[in-house]
Order: sequence, then structure tokens, then C-alpha cells
Amino acid sequence: MSLLPVNATEFELALEKVMTSDMSSPIRDLWNPLKCPLELLWVLAITFQVDEWDEKWSESAKRNTLVEACLVHCIKGTPESIRRILRNAGYDAVDVVEGLTIATRDGSRTRNGHFYHGWDKAWAMYRIYLQRSITNQQSKQVKRLLNATAPLHCILAGLHFTEALFLHNGEIFRDGTYNRGAA
Repeated sequence: MSLLPVNATEFELALEKVMTSDMSSPIRDLWNPLKCPLELLWVLAITFQVDEWDEKWSESAKRNTLVEACLVHCIKGTPESIRRILRNAGYDAVDVVEGLTIATRDGSRTRNGHFYHGWDKAWAMYRIYLQRSITNQQSKQVKRLLNATAPLHCILAGLHFTEALFLHNGEIFRDGTYNRGAA
């Protein structure tokens, strides 16, 4: 069935056959992260304004990032949005500690140098604690994600992890890939 008028030339009819695209996928599926064809997910990521996208991610990670993109934008600037965006990028267990001012001396906070006493700007600072160690390149990715989602008035005081990736056993070299527990 042609959409051209009855007086169309043979050239126009041939051109219509060549230019007809496959519209077997309904347009509404192109907007659905769960049904969109895999090769078009990156376009959906641009449309949904996803802050971090990597073509090396698994299909399920890409689709999950797209599903949560709207929610992340709705709560952007909150600790929950930071946790979600880092979880989508593969950093599962993340603790966000905000407001690094020690207001009381009741023993509720450990005096370990991670908090400030008597500094009026410390309320706007925060630290990220990761449960696994990360490479220096991964720490740059985390900082990019934090810059995209954290409030502009907040200052990242540090990225910390509680688990050492390697021991000092001669198996690795100090080539700048890893650091010593804080990035």
C-alpha cells in the first residue's frame, strides 16, 4: 500500500520503497526503558538526561539506570539521590555522612579527624564511605557523579573505603592505579 497519490511517477514509487523504514516497533516502546531496543538505549539516556552512561555496562544495568533516572532527577541534591546514582554506576554499599560539625560531646561520634569542631563551614561538607576499595580512575568517576547530583553548596570532604584491595606482599606495583584508602 502506497501513501503516494495515484499520479505518482515510477521513480517516486521506487523511492518510496527504498525509503520506507521498518516501523514494527511501536513508538511508545522507544520511550520505555524496559522495551526499547538495546541499540537505542543510549539515545534514551540522552533524552532522560542520565548523568553517567557507559556502553560497557550490562543490558540490565543500562535499563535499570534509565528506570531510575527520572526518580534521581526528582530527588536530586539529596543523600538518597547520591546513593542511587552511585548504586547505578556499580558502587553498591555507600554511606553518606553530611554536616561534619560535631555539635555535642555525648560520645555519639568518633573523634577520628573526619569531623570538625568549631568550624562554621563544616555543615556544608560531606564524606562518602564506600565498602569496597576503588581505583583512582573509579574515584574520578565517583567525583563526576557527585558533581552532577550533589547540591552546589556542598563540599566533598573525602572519599573513603573500609576494605583494602591489596596487601603489601609484592604482588602489585605502585604505578598510580590505586591509592591508600582515601581519594
